[in-house]
Amino acid sequence: MAIRRLRDKERTRVNDCTACMPRAPSSLMAHPDWAELLRLPLAERIQLVEDLWDSIAADAERLPLPESHREELARRRAAYRADPGRVIPWEQVRDRLWSEE
Repeated sequence: MAIRRLRDKERTRVNDCTACMPRAPSSLMAHPDWAELLRLPLAERIQLVEDLWDSIAADAERLPLPESHREELARRRAAYRADPGRVIPWEQVRDRLWSEE
C-alpha cells in the first residue's frame, strides 16, 4: 500500500514536470526512422535509451522546477527545521517500504 501511494505521488510529480516541458512539433513515432529503431536488438535499444537519458540528464539544469516541487521542498525543509530529530535514515525507510510489498 505504501509503495502504491509513493508511486502515485511520483507519477503526479512526473506529470507536473512534463507539463512544463516543451512538446515536440511532431510525434517521434511518426518519424520515418522509428520502425528501424524498433527493429534494433533489445540490448541496442536499451543502450539507445540510456544514451538518450544521459543527454537529458546533462541538460537537467535547463528544465524549470515546477511550483509544486518548490512547495514540497519548502514544506520538507520547514518540517526538518521544526524537528530535526524526526529524520529517518534512508536505509530504514527503504527496508520498511520493501517489506510492505
